[in-house]
Amino acid sequence: MSNLCKTYKKGKLVSIFWVEELFYRQIKTLEKYACPREIIELFRSQKDLVIKRASEMPFAEENIPFIPVIPRIYRSPYDLMAMVCNNNKKGYTYLNPTAITDEFDTPKDPYYIYDVDDGESLRRKDIKKATDTIKKQSRLPLTAAEIMAFMTHTNVPRRYGVVALGSRYEGPYKIVGVVLDDGDRPKLGCGKLDSPDDRYWPASCGSRYRQD
Repeated sequence: MSNLCKTYKKGKLVSIFWVEELFYRQIKTLEKYACPREIIELFRSQKDLVIKRASEMPFAEENIPFIPVIPRIYRSPYDLMAMVCNNNKKGYTYLNPTAITDEFDTPKDPYYIYDVDDGESLRRKDIKKATDTIKKQSRLPLTAAEIMAFMTHTNVPRRYGVVALGSRYEGPYKIVGVVLDDGDRPKLGCGKLDSPDDRYWPASCGSRYRQD
């Protein structure tokens, strides 16, 4: 992850000035990828709450305090993957957007996820064990929209992919994930639920929240 995405050690709070810098860096990233102004303003309107929540939360070392998420009803996976880049190579997907379903209720409007873990420590576990571990830690598996947001705001596509344990594709037996293809372009694809792949790390978050 970039230096901006690193936090202090577990049990310590992050600086409010550092949190505010992170907030604006993420807004600039959305602007860089031509995210519609109306969506950006919906994130800007949550600034005070996001900074307050993040500055009062202790985070595990290396976790990202927060990431803005654009729901798939606001932008399709085609548009969201276009914001996931590896150097100058834009992401893409051939998946049918209507075949992607979420296992959890998420806010309908643009929102933030907090205390985001990239899932590196769980990458060698099968999907069931990884899901059980995340639940035992009282954490939440990320959805398809959330892993696309995660990949947009970090440099992880250059190193590995991330799987969305909180989403399914064409029924209950396929999961979706983002990984580099043979040409080093980020790709949103799918795989069997019972086929672990070291390229995919099961990311999670501590909470998801939208200011109404």
